[in-house]
Amino acid sequence: MVTQRSFSAIEQFFQCSSDAVLIGSLQNEYGPSGFQLEYLNPVAGTLLDISLDTDGPLSLMKTHQWPALSEFIDERLGKPAGEAGLFFWHTKEGLPKALMLDVTAFDPWLVVRLRETDAEIALQQAVGRHVLETNHLNLAIFEPVRDSTGQITDFWMLDLRDARYGAFKPNGVVEPGRLLSQWNPLTKQSGLFSRYVDVIETGRPIREERYYQHLGDSYHIAASRYQGNLLLTYERTTEKHNAQKQAEHQATLLNAILQSTQDYIMVYQALRDEQGTLVDFKGELFSETLFQNTPLTREQCLSATFKALHPRMAEAFDQYAALVETGVPFRHESEAQSDSGTSWYDVSACKLLDGFLVIFKDITPRRQIQQELESKAQQLQGVFESSPHGMILLEAMRDETGEVTDFRYLLANERASRINGVPLEHLIGNTLLTLFPSSKTSGSFPQNVHALTTGSIIRKQLRLSCERMDGWYEFVSSRINDNMLVVSFTDITETKQLEERQSKLLDELKRSNENLQQFAYIASHDLQEPLRKIQSFGDVLVNQYATALGEGGTDLIQRMQGAATRMSVLIRDLLTYSRLSTQHEPYQPIPLDSLVQDVLEDLEVAVNESQTQLTMSPLPVVSANKTQLRQLLQNLIANAIKFRKPDAPSRIQITHRQVTGPELPNPLSSGLLYSEITVADEGIGFDPIYTEKIFQMFQRLHGRSQYEGTGMGLAICRKVAENHGGTITATSEPGAGSAFRVYLPVST
Repeated sequence: MVTQRSFSAIEQFFQCSSDAVLIGSLQNEYGPSGFQLEYLNPVAGTLLDISLDTDGPLSLMKTHQWPALSEFIDERLGKPAGEAGLFFWHTKEGLPKALMLDVTAFDPWLVVRLRETDAEIALQQAVGRHVLETNHLNLAIFEPVRDSTGQITDFWMLDLRDARYGAFKPNGVVEPGRLLSQWNPLTKQSGLFSRYVDVIETGRPIREERYYQHLGDSYHIAASRYQGNLLLTYERTTEKHNAQKQAEHQATLLNAILQSTQDYIMVYQALRDEQGTLVDFKGELFSETLFQNTPLTREQCLSATFKALHPRMAEAFDQYAALVETGVPFRHESEAQSDSGTSWYDVSACKLLDGFLVIFKDITPRRQIQQELESKAQQLQGVFESSPHGMILLEAMRDETGEVTDFRYLLANERASRINGVPLEHLIGNTLLTLFPSSKTSGSFPQNVHALTTGSIIRKQLRLSCERMDGWYEFVSSRINDNMLVVSFTDITETKQLEERQSKLLDELKRSNENLQQFAYIASHDLQEPLRKIQSFGDVLVNQYATALGEGGTDLIQRMQGAATRMSVLIRDLLTYSRLSTQHEPYQPIPLDSLVQDVLEDLEVAVNESQTQLTMSPLPVVSANKTQLRQLLQNLIANAIKFRKPDAPSRIQITHRQVTGPELPNPLSSGLLYSEITVADEGIGFDPIYTEKIFQMFQRLHGRSQYEGTGMGLAICRKVAENHGGTITATSEPGAGSAFRVYLPVST
């Protein structure tokens, strides 16, 4: 409250003042504003067009009638002293009046000076100051410095406003009175100085962006001429510059991604009606891959709406619309059909502004591999389940030292359950030693540990007589990784029993062969001896008693000798055939060329008598039993001589070639290589219906009166060929000769 004494002092102070003055007091009791206007002098009353209650130098003021004025004064209390503010006062007639208000606080007094000003000029000044304050512009005023010739050589700083402090000439910041060359030494080097000079000389303002490397900052600079001086504003735009660079970098990066990515990337923005309802989408960005792999063009995608471009994708449109409205992203796999087949895509979409970004990643190769793996997994599962062997997957159980103490069943097939005698549901999850404790010493446990630690595939046959398993079993253990292995096992009890029976049969066969060898010995010695005596006594009877016997008796004796001779030959041939099965001499390399020459020497008499003509191509060296192979060749050549045409020389041709595959006769393996030795003649031949019969024992196509023999020669040839892993075949026509082909495997 203003006292009488203080009021008198105020009256004296303003009695002769020509300024319009408002008086107030600063008191906390007046509320948040902290002041109360109480008095005004006559000049203020006239200026404000207010009727005064008294003719004294000060009149009581009713502040509540002018709230706008109070609010403006309250705002100016926070401004520096001497900084006037523009206020528009409306008179009783409603006319605006521009007033400059200067508010000064002298605690506990508040003094407001008012002066009328030109409204347009004041408004321009207020706007300019508002621009400076709200846009954080730095402002400097420079006066040109000229030399004696009038040339501008520098600029003198008259004033400076640093936006950081919100006022001109802050103490301790930058003091005016410095040269531009001192304030910014790089001005001339950067070329700005000459441009500032041009502003002063021509009056043309300039505006540009500059980056100062030594400061690490960017500035937006504007210069203009003001009352012959240089008015310079500069705004720090480092953040804006960096943001722009980052935006450019991101745009470049985005463009590079859109150009190089193999994914389909699309950005759409919503199209809405007047009520704001989403009705369609318009494309904004698309990756280049979309246009390379689809018939769409960039122009189509940018010009047409989503519905126009994809009329059959109503469900997808609803999904994207829900995404934009809710903001909830989604991701799923989508299948697409085309002329080239089925494709799969990983589709992910998220909201972007008032639209969405969607990425289609082609996962067709991955899905194809996945399908192939699933197919193989099903096949493997089928093999696993249908396997005639028991199959189990075991996981090692270890103690704290890492030693394997047991194995846990992770997987097993039905066959394993049956062999083990344990239901499948009880087998899986259980451990080996829990179900089969004796396995640790006499079963498969040691074998499994060895396979797991060494990585070797271990195969063993075990005789078990333990929990649920009694018989012979074959186990094969194979490591998958450091902690898992697969074990397959089979009940081979029947096989073992067959092996035992086979072993007994082999023993019996061995004894039989030994008996046969003994028989062969008897046949070659004991049986031949009576035949030799029959022949010898026959010779004595014919030579000494021919006269007494007469012609009929002599003929009977000669027939008896012929039968004995044939019996001797037959016994010898049987002995030869039996030895082919019982005697197995080691094979050795045999040059067939030399072997044929040896045979021809043995048959020299027959060859000369039949005037045999033999031609032979180069023959190979084969691995064989020399005695047996010599017997084979001798029989074939002797037959070719024997069954020649009457009154015609014998012509024999021996050739060789290597054959394999479909050229081989049964039962030879088509995967092996064989030597084919052909012995061909131009003799009497035979009917093809007898092709197999001639290789059987005692089979003859002609009587003894025509051709001698026992019917054992070709049977011996087949036996020799089969002993060597081969065979023999024949082709012939009556009167057209015969060809016998011997097949022997080529040694590797």
